[in-house]
Order: sequence, then C-alpha cells, then structure tokens
Amino acid sequence: MLDLSTRKYFGIRRLGEFSSPTTQSFETMIREAILDNEMLAIIAPYGSGKTHLLQRVKASLAADKGVKVLFSDVRDEAGLLKGGSIMQALATDLCGEHEQVRRSAEARARQIEKLLGIGLVQDSRHTCLVIEDAHRLDLAALDSLKRLREKDFLGHRPLLSVLLLGWPSLDTKLEKRRDLLTRLTRLHLDEREGWMTFTERVAYLAARYGDIIDAPTRDRLATKHVVPVEMDKAVEAGLTEARLAGYDRLDDRIVEPDLGEVYEQLKDRGVTLAEIGGAAGGLSKSSVKDAIGGKGPHTDAVAESMRRLNQKTNGQPTATLHALPTS
Repeated sequence: MLDLSTRKYFGIRRLGEFSSPTTQSFETMIREAILDNEMLAIIAPYGSGKTHLLQRVKASLAADKGVKVLFSDVRDEAGLLKGGSIMQALATDLCGEHEQVRRSAEARARQIEKLLGIGLVQDSRHTCLVIEDAHRLDLAALDSLKRLREKDFLGHRPLLSVLLLGWPSLDTKLEKRRDLLTRLTRLHLDEREGWMTFTERVAYLAARYGDIIDAPTRDRLATKHVVPVEMDKAVEAGLTEARLAGYDRLDDRIVEPDLGEVYEQLKDRGVTLAEIGGAAGGLSKSSVKDAIGGKGPHTDAVAESMRRLNQKTNGQPTATLHALPTS
C-alpha cells in the first residue's frame, strides 16, 4: 500500500479500477456458476486476483435486484481445512439469528439440507459456499463437499454452489479425487486461459496508476512481473524512490532497462553485436548474446559497453544499465 506521503506527492486520491473484456468474461463465468448451483475451482498463484475477482462478482450480484444469494465464507486460519469446520460455518450462516445450530454432526447435516432446500425452493435464494485457501482442504473434506452436493430437497439438486479458491497445489489434490473432478469445473487464472497476459498487465498498470508511470516503464514492469500484487509492490517501491529523488514520474531513472531492451534500441540505431563485443574488450558475438540473455561471466562488461554505445549513439547521458543475474 502506498504511504500517505507518496500519495500526496503524486496527487493520488485513489487507485484506478482495472476491467477488460477478459476479466469481465471471467466474472460472467463465476456468476453463472453461482446461479446454476455449480462447483467451481478458481486456481492461481498468490496475488493473481482471485479474491478481488470474487468481490466484483459479489458486488454485481448484490446490485441485481432480481437475484438473492447468501454467501457462506470459510476461512480457517491454521492447518488443514476439515469438513467439520466447513459444515459448522455453513450451518451458522444458514441459521443466522433465527435458529440454533444443531450440536451433533448428523443433526447439523440434516439441518443444513433442510435450510438449503427451503432457501432454494421456497425463497428462490441461492446459497454459495466459498472456501478460500482451498489448497489446504484435506481429502476427507473434499469427499464431504461431494456428499453435500448430492443432497436433494423435494427433488431439487444440487442445493448450493461451491467456489474453491486456491493455489496451484489444489490441482494435485483434486486429481486424487477423480470422482469429484467430473462434477467440478476448474478455472485457472493464468496466461494460458487469457488471464493477465502481457497486454492485460500493461493495461492494468495504466488503469491503476495513469500517467505517473511512463509507457516504456509500464512495459518493463509488465515483463518482469506476472501477477497484480507483484506489479503493485514494484510500483509502490518505485514511486517511493522517485518521490525521494524528486522525480515527477516513474521512469527508467528508477526502473532501469535490462540488457535485452537496450540491445533492441541499439540494434535499431545500427549497432551490431560485433561492435558491442569490441567495445567490451574483444568479446565474441556468442558471448555478447549470452550476456544479453543473462548468461555467462561477461554481463557486467557487456552492460558497460552498451552503456557507452548507447550514450554515443543517443548523444546524451543514460541511466545505468541493469545487467541480468548470471545463471
């Protein structure tokens, strides 16, 4: 989170909200899963935007006057998530202030079935069980979720939707319950599914921070970081550093270009690998290529060579070039 001094310095009252056709399509899939009483696993690394995506869906459903949805959120702070704690949380939310939760597990299960059925059939209300950190579910809890989804009330089944929000390790657990996989849809928030591609990441930074990050730096940050929380952390650190340096925006004075980016600029000006190698003390073209790719022992020498050539061909001083770590 940006500190108050940095917010005031750059005139940031609130960060912009990012939305795109891609994010909207994901929201629609989740919304439909809830209203169709489906079971959906939303799987992504930490910081990819799972919780924020669900918050947007909840806001959309709350704004729809023709839809009633009761969300039961399960967040167990430590250890494995067990079926008993899930059922207890669900029963508590269903009972509210009007009914006592039954003490025995058997009576509580019957109570949940009845309240889910009454809510769905008589009150036209959907119930959505949301389990965050679902990668911490034990296998027995997955079995209990399957049994819960098999309950019926006056011929209606399933009686609720289930959203599992978890890290990629959730995939491994689900693969061990093949019978559950046939009843569940998996939604991966990653580039393979079109989530936060490079273009989307650049658009995210533009929407969130506007012109206080220049366009080349947005591209640079979107290349280095692939999930929103990592981009935000990098921007927060960069803006703080820019404020302390007295700069009016975040640019290459703070977020330095790597060797690959500078090489592309030099190549556009007609500078060859041989020239870079010559300025670096007679390195071969293959050694220069390796250094630009972050390999080999010559990254520092190539970085210095490219800095001098960049200054010479551009006619003005440049920021220190960032040599990628050697592998």
